[in-house]
Amino acid sequence: MLKHILIGAFATLSMPMMAEACSCYCDFEHKISEYLQTHKAFWGVPKQSQLTSDYNVISQVEVLEGYKRLKSGEIIAIESQPEDGASCGTQLYTGVPQFIVASTTNNKNIVSTCNCEPPSAYLIEYLKEGKDSYLPSLQNCWDDKGEIKPTKKCEIWRKAPEDNIAEFSELMRMYKLLREKQTAKPK
Repeated sequence: MLKHILIGAFATLSMPMMAEACSCYCDFEHKISEYLQTHKAFWGVPKQSQLTSDYNVISQVEVLEGYKRLKSGEIIAIESQPEDGASCGTQLYTGVPQFIVASTTNNKNIVSTCNCEPPSAYLIEYLKEGKDSYLPSLQNCWDDKGEIKPTKKCEIWRKAPEDNIAEFSELMRMYKLLREKQTAKPK
C-alpha cells in the first residue's frame, strides 16, 4: 500500500502542473441591432465539418431560417475550435438544427463560447419582429450578492431564462420546416 502511495506521489510531483481554462470578457452597452452588425444569427443545419491543419473546425451550414438577413438554403462556412473545455470551443452537430450566432471577423464566421450572445429571447424577438432592445453591460448588472440588479436597465438579463422557451418554440418551427422540405422533394 505504501509503495502505491509513494509511486502516486512521485508521479504527481514529477509531472508539470498545467491548468487550461476558457476565459471571456463580455462588454455590451449597445442595442441588439448594433450587435448584429458584427454577428450573424440564424437557424441552420451543419451538413459537414472538417478539421483543419491548425486544429480548427470548418462546418458547412445550410441556412434554414435567416430572418430576411440570410437566404434560406444558403450554405455558410462557420469556423470553431473543438470543444475541449479549455479553448472556448463549441461544437456544431452535423445534421441537427441549431440556433447559430457567429461573430463575423475578417470575412470569417466564428462560433465560440466567448461570442457573448445576448439573451436568445430578445435576439429572436428582434429578428422576427424588429423590436430592438438595449443590452446593458452584464458586469454592471450584478449586485454584491451575485444576483442581477432589480432595475429596469438590467431586466433583459433577469429574463434570460425565457430563452429556453423562445428557442424551443423556434426549434419546433425549424423541425416543421425540415419536414415540409423533405416531403416537398420529388422521389
